[in-house]
Amino acid sequence: MLAQPSRTRYDLVFPIFGIPVRVHPLFWLIAAVLGWHEGRMGVTLVAAACIFVSILVHECGHAFAARRFGAHNIRIILYGMGGLAISQGRRTRRQRIIELLAGPGAGFALLVLAVIVGVLLGPEGRRGYTGVALYFLIRINLIWGLVNLLPVFPLDGGQIAREIIVARRPYDGLLLTFRFSMIAAVTIAVIFFILMLLGVGSWFFAILIFGLLAYMNHQLSQPRNLSGFAEGDYGSQSSPWEQDSDWWKK
Repeated sequence: MLAQPSRTRYDLVFPIFGIPVRVHPLFWLIAAVLGWHEGRMGVTLVAAACIFVSILVHECGHAFAARRFGAHNIRIILYGMGGLAISQGRRTRRQRIIELLAGPGAGFALLVLAVIVGVLLGPEGRRGYTGVALYFLIRINLIWGLVNLLPVFPLDGGQIAREIIVARRPYDGLLLTFRFSMIAAVTIAVIFFILMLLGVGSWFFAILIFGLLAYMNHQLSQPRNLSGFAEGDYGSQSSPWEQDSDWWKK
């Protein structure tokens, strides 16, 4: 789920404050599907744009924190499953946790900004697509920010849990992290399923995502996959999805 997508000639590539950003074409398709409003193409486009801005701001939070802590080869990729802020370089456990929190933190800051703008505009100023954009920015950054903090690897909350668990259990901390994440993901998927049965919203996509995360963590907990991590000093190594330093040449 976290592998870097192959480069295509349709990628959108641009820098933001010196950090290269690459947007895979599949990102726009998924954003349009998530923001789809039947018969209201304008609303769909606004929703997709808000998804783009929100995920970019989230990943910029990670990237800027990484740069502050001396990381190098920093880049951002937006693709079908969301976004990746990739970097290389050693950081302390405290710095890694701050870097992980910086993503949701940036999203919550965008949420607060959207609320302030909405208040300043007043009811008249929130009419039309302006109000639609503010609605989506607030909803996306609130819900996705909270979801990202859930203790399910590789969400930000799951990676923070990994840092804490490995600090206390350096020899089997990764195994415990993946098993805990699997149980947490299954539990969350079941909760969403029950809510859907009770008629409280439509949670099919959330059930699918957390089901996939549960399966992924089950796979990561297998000995053949755990051997790919140096449990005693994994922080000094690149993650499997960070190992291609020449991604822009493809």
